[in-house]
Amino acid sequence: MSNRTVDTLSDPKADVRRLLDTGMRVYAEEPGLVAYGLDGDGALLDGVLRMPEGGAAARWGDRRMVCCL
Repeated sequence: MSNRTVDTLSDPKADVRRLLDTGMRVYAEEPGLVAYGLDGDGALLDGVLRMPEGGAAARWGDRRMVCCL
């Protein structure tokens, strides 16, 4: 086992903000939002778009790049 320590942790909110700031579209599917208790008003960062279940995958064929967070 290595003696390395983790000195940084991911920050999903900052990652999403960076994507939005660069003009990327960010989608969140409704079932995932419900599962994490983020289905209420104001739960998502401004600019994040809600989609029905399967909506994101249905669009992947039209995209040059897809990132999942």
